[in-house]
Amino acid sequence: MNKRPVILTILAILHVAGGALAFIAIPILVVVYQYKKEEAPENFSSIVFLLLVSILLLAILALVSGIGMLRRKKWGWWVGVLYSIYGIVRNVSALITMSGFGADFEEPPKGMEYYYFKHSFRVLVYALIVLYFFRGSVLEYFGLKQQSKTKAVIILFTIALIFWGGLAATQLI
Repeated sequence: MNKRPVILTILAILHVAGGALAFIAIPILVVVYQYKKEEAPENFSSIVFLLLVSILLLAILALVSGIGMLRRKKWGWWVGVLYSIYGIVRNVSALITMSGFGADFEEPPKGMEYYYFKHSFRVLVYALIVLYFFRGSVLEYFGLKQQSKTKAVIILFTIALIFWGGLAATQLI
């Protein structure tokens, strides 16, 4: 198969554009934080730092996967699937975390239902993207037709969980 699937092209372009926009957003967030620093709570700087590191890492993943997919590299497929699986892990984590907020925090202005819907919808979208990556035409395009799907999912979920765990652990420090 010589022709890149159209949906794959769209995903690759979205990854490159999203990664590039995130790189633009990081300096803007730093400037806004410096301007508002005096109004922020005491431990807010560590939260901002972790947010910036998370955005940076996701931007790198998005750019690398998008470029790899556009260049028809096997590693582009692997990083693209990892990005989507990490999206599933991150949003499932948000759903679990929100369920523990009940008595500890007041109801957000949009209501908890909004956030449950938002994160559930994201899990669904990322799951559909992962399923798309495992379609025969996409695997064939990247020369991965013989790749064990089960082994690939286990490897990528393990990496995503380690990545998520590493970022979560830094919040405890």
